[in-house]
Amino acid sequence: MPGVGRMSRIAVSKTTGIFYPEKESVEHRGKIISMTVEEIIRMLDNPATLGDALLEAAKLPFRGDDKVRFQQKRQHYIDGLSDHERPRWVGEMKAFLSLYSNSPENKLSNSDDRAGTTARQHSKEFKTDIFISYARKDLKRVEPIVKELQKHGWSVFWDMEIPPGETWRSYIKKRLDESRCVLVAWSHHSITSEWVIAEADEAKKRGILVPALLDAVEPPFGFSHSNAADISDWNNDSYHLQFRQCLGAINSRISQCAIGLPLVPRKLI
Repeated sequence: MPGVGRMSRIAVSKTTGIFYPEKESVEHRGKIISMTVEEIIRMLDNPATLGDALLEAAKLPFRGDDKVRFQQKRQHYIDGLSDHERPRWVGEMKAFLSLYSNSPENKLSNSDDRAGTTARQHSKEFKTDIFISYARKDLKRVEPIVKELQKHGWSVFWDMEIPPGETWRSYIKKRLDESRCVLVAWSHHSITSEWVIAEADEAKKRGILVPALLDAVEPPFGFSHSNAADISDWNNDSYHLQFRQCLGAINSRISQCAIGLPLVPRKLI
């Protein structure tokens, strides 16, 4: 492959003195990637190697806005994390880096695993982490949720504006197809919305649906068997149990989609 060379390397961390066994390294755009993403993720669990993990992660071929997202997450670590913040930050960084675990540039061996190859090919189509399906009348209630998801480093599509030259149906379908996860906000308004129900049905077929309740309502027929997170009393509370479970389900869908696991409908709770 042009621009990619292979070499043997023995690495010793300058900051921790930890010895890494000899292994093949991959050169990508002038940067030596000496570790797999899986190895970097494992290093995040140890405070002594966390700094080294970020140095290695910085060499990964981040796509689009992901480079900025990584820099923001890294800066948060540099600015200092409390004992309470660290576990959540590590979990978020793991989920973020896992999106690149099957990137061709990061693989240190030429695997012919068909499932992995298919996942990598499909991952190139994704441009958004989360597509939020909601009723227009719930706009002000959804906005705080969007901001909270963005704080976690996820990209979110929730804009109701259609670009010139696009039709509503084709544009929404395209953005839906480009998303790794679909968060459906069921409310008094959305349970009767044909658009929301159609978007939820598409997400259900792909196994990327995460349902949440803005009101104490019964989801439309066909969706009641999927347990929904009740965030009707969330009120921007970071410790709200149901909201945290919702975040966990979103993280699971995004990670599952990124590493090429079977996308099958699952219960949220």
